[in-house]
Amino acid sequence: MPSVPTISELQTVGYEAGLVAVGVTSAEDLFPAAEVLPNRKAAGLANDMQFTYRNPSRSTTPSRIFDSAQSIVTGAYSYYQGPRPSEAGRDGEVARYSWADYYECLAAGLAPIAEALRAAGAKAQIVADSNSLVDRNVAWRSGLGWYGKNANIILPGHGSWVVLGAVVTDVVIASDVQPIDDQCGSCSLCVSGCPTGAIVAPGVIDARRCIAWLVQSGGEIPVESREAVGSRIYG
Repeated sequence: MPSVPTISELQTVGYEAGLVAVGVTSAEDLFPAAEVLPNRKAAGLANDMQFTYRNPSRSTTPSRIFDSAQSIVTGAYSYYQGPRPSEAGRDGEVARYSWADYYECLAAGLAPIAEALRAAGAKAQIVADSNSLVDRNVAWRSGLGWYGKNANIILPGHGSWVVLGAVVTDVVIASDVQPIDDQCGSCSLCVSGCPTGAIVAPGVIDARRCIAWLVQSGGEIPVESREAVGSRIYG
């Protein structure tokens, strides 16, 4: 039986499959998300959004994916496609992350990592866009990037133009990588640039104002947000 792949070997596999970053962390409970999600939900900041807010305990406890979970290999796929095309003749705007099924691309990048672990006799399960994990917390803890003021994980060289996922496994994969300290410094362009003022504090989003949620949540868009939403129809 082959030996368990090292993180360096798994990174090589992931990069060859199209991922732009690969890291690893333990399968311990996810903090700070385990405390942040319930607090923000209680404060009404989630509005009626579900996702990981539906069951914060589940989404912050990796062992619920399977009891023997020991490590989480994280991966990021970039969806940046260059400058936005001309708006001329277009009836509405759709966010870049919805121009294609980038989560399918992400899963394809994670698949060889899972296969390499299984070939070594390990259990491995791909987790992507399933609300089973707080992907940003896992990515941050594995050293992929830092939490930006926009509440997204910012990857060096790629910004926040990425979708995140992971492979949960039942073997220990050693790594000495630590979470990246905040690199935003005094920059607050995302805060001032948010059309509806939804970034109410660094890293804190109020879904009641967020355009990405307003256009998905159903019902009428609040009058005070309609000018800012403009021609945006998704994301």
